[in-house]
Amino acid sequence: MRRYLLLFSALFFLACSKGEEPAKQLSSLTYSMNGAREIPNIGVPSEVSSLRVGDSLAGSSNAPSCLVPIPNDANGLYAFAEGPTLLTGTDRSYKIIAALPQEKPIIQILADEQSIYAIHLSGTIHAYTLDGKKKWDVTQSVMLSCTAVIAQNLLVVASDSAITSYDLQSGRRLWSHEITGFGKAMLFDKKTNLIVVAGIAERNGKESDSLICFSGAGKIISTCSLPFMRIVSNLSLCGEKMDKIGFGCIELPSSESAVRTLRVVIYDGIETGHPKQVSVHEVPYIPMNISSNGGMLLSSGFREDESGIDAFASDDTLHLWQRRFTEPMVAPVVVNAKYAYCIQSFATQAQTPSKNIFYTIDLSTGKTMSELPVTGANSGALRGMPMPIAGKAFALCSQSNSMIYFLRP
Repeated sequence: MRRYLLLFSALFFLACSKGEEPAKQLSSLTYSMNGAREIPNIGVPSEVSSLRVGDSLAGSSNAPSCLVPIPNDANGLYAFAEGPTLLTGTDRSYKIIAALPQEKPIIQILADEQSIYAIHLSGTIHAYTLDGKKKWDVTQSVMLSCTAVIAQNLLVVASDSAITSYDLQSGRRLWSHEITGFGKAMLFDKKTNLIVVAGIAERNGKESDSLICFSGAGKIISTCSLPFMRIVSNLSLCGEKMDKIGFGCIELPSSESAVRTLRVVIYDGIETGHPKQVSVHEVPYIPMNISSNGGMLLSSGFREDESGIDAFASDDTLHLWQRRFTEPMVAPVVVNAKYAYCIQSFATQAQTPSKNIFYTIDLSTGKTMSELPVTGANSGALRGMPMPIAGKAFALCSQSNSMIYFLRP
């Protein structure tokens, strides 16, 4: 019996070691670096608690924002910003890591198991250890134009003129490439070690968006032009093998038509320089946010009074289900293998319990599993995407007051 137990333990360990490792580099804007916004399964939240942060008044620009978990921290440690100030916290307390009143507000935070990287509106980047020791800082001469990514030992940022990488340990600039136009979205594929950037390029004297693939050493691997197309979302790896890229776009008028259609598209072969369109789906809203658990891709966004979520198969042309809402779908939808999670905020000037609803949606059917009211956020606004804390709860920031909310099963 003991031999069988030892054999079972060895096989179990081997099976686990072959699986994908837990995410060790996280972003406040996209969670993981591949843009898929795929998170652990936290179940169906049914309880809400909150933590008051500082003395900010309702409507203050210093309400908490840019929340991101610290990877693999069992105590649920996370980093967040309050204007230009960088903090860390749990569900019970918080502390200031760096007070930078001379800086512009922090617009993105990235984290690994040892460090926190804060990017300011001005383009300045500060790196700190988890206990608040300064590692390095970089003053950018230009504003950053899209989400930054951590690509193994690099921090890669895009501006209106270049793609630039910095060494995570020292902050030393390693390489930089000038680009036409500006970077609009970016992801890192850890299987191929390629960085994919969406930008603007010239084609036959006319502007069109393109996807540029860089190696970690800064070499351009491929450039794929996308005629008559404007990318309006994040880039997301998708497909059962995570070998495809999905995004939302507006198709520009061609010489044959003046219609501007809103589409969700999935491409294969981008990273080899041989793009092939796997599927294209028209939607009635601006598809601003894309998420994927591999086999399924979700699009969400809004346009005037039309808002919704659509689910598509990543490897073929199937449209699986759709949801429509009467209020804007602003915050990103996050997914795992079983659920999609999203927030619907209903505009109001009062603190009304029913104006911020956290939805848990069954991914297989698109049906609502739960509607959980989140109270106390004025104007019905919860900021950013739901962030998983230690795999046990979601954390959400209020856009209008000094509160962080925690949602648990």
